[in-house]
Amino acid sequence: MEIITNKISVQKLEEMAEKMFGRVEVDVDEVIKKIKKENFIHKDLSVRRWQAFSFIEQMANVGSEVGRALNWKDRDGKTSQMAFERGLELLDLTIADPKNEKRIIEIARVRETLCDYFLGKNQYHISETNWRDYFYSFGYAAALR
Repeated sequence: MEIITNKISVQKLEEMAEKMFGRVEVDVDEVIKKIKKENFIHKDLSVRRWQAFSFIEQMANVGSEVGRALNWKDRDGKTSQMAFERGLELLDLTIADPKNEKRIIEIARVRETLCDYFLGKNQYHISETNWRDYFYSFGYAAALR
């Protein structure tokens, strides 16, 4: 794990994510079909408005929801679940954003491991601290812009 104290490039952020989570194969067409079928939780967020955000801003927003889910995990399961679902929705919107095509593997791996952490058996052995560190980088980078 690396502590970020200055601006870093998107490429460096991608390298950090790959080192932490590895690579994954994803059927992008299937993910996009699934997204289009689902009802959105963020009713006031249009796809066009979401796509206006940079990748860093999108992931920082996902991180905010994941942070909420983590904060409520041991106190209120329903509130945690709702925040987790909002985070997944934002990840799905990020996956569907054409500008993120080259990052699809990273984003899909994040989605997979988040689902495993919150809903599965945590087979990847990712800790709460890992999630906070990963998303903190995006929040910090977005705040610097």
